Amino acid sequence: MDTSVIKNGKPSYFGLGWEAAEVGENINAIGHGGAGISSIRHFYGKGLKQNINVIFLSNGAKNWKVYPNSIGANIANIVMTELQ
Repeated sequence: MDTSVIKNGKPSYFGLGWEAAEVGENINAIGHGGAGISSIRHFYGKGLKQNINVIFLSNGAKNWKVYPNSIGANIANIVMTELQ
């Protein structure tokens, strides 16, 4: 995955409100966290039979025990395990 580099020389995984990250072996995600109340992520990777999108919408962000990004990633992990 290509990343930009910030002034301190470290890679940046955030730009224009969108995040990019490696989330597993040969699996990447691009998306937006939605200020803690929603999440949209596109998961893709080499060797997968298909790519998936996970959109998680919620009604509020008070006292989260698990954040929307984590919920979406868990859903993607279940689906992508079956796709490999």
